[in-house]
Amino acid sequence: MPPSPSLPHELLDEAAALHRAGRFGEAEAKLRGLLADRPSDIGALQTLGAVLAAQNRYADAEQTFAAALALDPDAVDVLYNLGLLHQMAGRHDAAIECYGKVLSLAGPSPELFNNFGLALAQAGRAAEAAEAYQRAIAAAPGNVEPLLNLAKLRMGAGELIEPAFLLERALALRPELIEPRQTLAQLYALRGDIEAAVAQREEAIRRQPGRPELYRELILDLNFIDGDDGSRVAAACRDWHDRFARAPASPLFHDIDPDPDRQLRVGYVGGEQFRGHTLAAVALPLVEAHGDAVELTCYSDLRPEREDDITRRFQRRMHWRRTAGLSDESFAQAVADDRIDVLIDPVGFTGGSRLLALARRPAPLRISFPVMGTCGGSTIDYVLIDDGIAPGAALKHFFERALRVPFAYCNRPLSILPETGEPPSDRSGFITFGSFNVLPKISRRAITAWRLILEQVEHSRLLVKAGFPFRDPMVRDHFLRRLADEGVDTSRVVLKGWLPQQTDHLAVHNEVDIALDSFPYCGVTTTYEALMMGVPVVTLAGERVLGRYSAGILRAAGLADAIAEDDRDYSARAVALATDRARLRSLRRSLRDAVLNSLACDATRVASSIESALRSAWRAWCAQAPIG
Repeated sequence: MPPSPSLPHELLDEAAALHRAGRFGEAEAKLRGLLADRPSDIGALQTLGAVLAAQNRYADAEQTFAAALALDPDAVDVLYNLGLLHQMAGRHDAAIECYGKVLSLAGPSPELFNNFGLALAQAGRAAEAAEAYQRAIAAAPGNVEPLLNLAKLRMGAGELIEPAFLLERALALRPELIEPRQTLAQLYALRGDIEAAVAQREEAIRRQPGRPELYRELILDLNFIDGDDGSRVAAACRDWHDRFARAPASPLFHDIDPDPDRQLRVGYVGGEQFRGHTLAAVALPLVEAHGDAVELTCYSDLRPEREDDITRRFQRRMHWRRTAGLSDESFAQAVADDRIDVLIDPVGFTGGSRLLALARRPAPLRISFPVMGTCGGSTIDYVLIDDGIAPGAALKHFFERALRVPFAYCNRPLSILPETGEPPSDRSGFITFGSFNVLPKISRRAITAWRLILEQVEHSRLLVKAGFPFRDPMVRDHFLRRLADEGVDTSRVVLKGWLPQQTDHLAVHNEVDIALDSFPYCGVTTTYEALMMGVPVVTLAGERVLGRYSAGILRAAGLADAIAEDDRDYSARAVALATDRARLRSLRRSLRDAVLNSLACDATRVASSIESALRSAWRAWCAQAPIG
């Protein structure tokens, strides 16, 4: 006996199930068959429109929804789906209009308010979007989606504190979510709560141990932790290496001529940094200073539309390989096919890391420069370093060999430097200390040292400039509470936020007499900038590489007496400098030229020494390279 034909509602249910299963072609065929017999079936038209939208066939979907609305202009489900379609197609105002009609016809619902908020946010109507999200949250407190969307909206407005509260609520409901946890860790770090950030990173790894990017973010945050001699960071790096970056049995590089004296093909991992970025101030002067002993190639993950005038300066001196969108495997193969001899990685574990490509051994020599820390195993052969930044003890937890040069960190300004005036204390009558480092670098120990300095220098002030986090008044209050908890008189503290122009940012140094470096993670670019503006920097030379860059820069600039060996010495040196007004005036006039004329800015000498170091490492490799 043949099966009886399905009823229309059964066919519609079957099509909806196929739609949910992602079997769009079968769903469409079933719906079109149903509509051939019942062309006025609004439910079938609505479902067909949704199936077409899921295939990004927006014009066909819109035509189908229009046919349904021609039959019933107040069909709520069709209007709602048409709103979703407009939203998917980027037509935010049309989506808002559809959602508004649904609200007037059917009343509120959590899902509707959430999508209404999304459309309003995408249309730039942030206040209305926030209200919609809040109504969605009130209607369904257990739904995490509006919590996450409101957090994203608040972050887009430069807020850090309220988004963290929202993400904490979302994770209490759905602790298995990883991306919100990573965002929460980022918010904690940006406002200076680095231990809380690390706890979130570690919890994310506990829940999803197979994701290498989670380890990378943890490693970056561990660098800020006080009380670690480098062993904790090194252990995390080793864990990352052993899980994801063990060297293959055979290297990927091929057809390498082991001639110890020929021109070297040197590649740079450019990431997204070879543009108007702090790293460019280090890499570009060296690239422009390299001689004929090396042939340079950059592997850049910059999209063409993000390239700028700085990028074009790089491009004039290097072969340029655009690698954005390439997998690590394809990236490594591109390097190997170019027969690169030495691959220099300035990116490390930071954003856009290509360490997993380097782990495939695409070049005979892989070198980390500038150095942040170890990579935990065989991914990198050498760290390019100097004795000031990395004496032997600073490398005790490194797995790589040291390739030493006289000075390993050259920086030249890439923008116009503002004029420097007299020390501000000449006008105000009191000393202003300053910090321009990011908040996670400012440890409790550093704050305690700053308190002692302010207490000993009568009427002195502290100016803290911490970039965009200080756009959020709640972050300012949070930071002032951190200072007050360590006994700092916050009435003597001035906070300054982000400025869009680099020259305006640098000009703030004209309000500071003496810069106080952060520790255990010291400044690097901020130290150069202060010295360029005639502001001396007091630093504490730490145990780890990332605590010693300022010390190396200060020695090169002739300010070795501003380098402290411990916390008490740090405070004492800052106080002593504050009492020597004549020296502050002299430094204001002379520091910029002293730095520019020092090894710290001598790209020609630094590039030459790097070439010599690379040649030495290359000859060592050639001596043991297989023949034939």
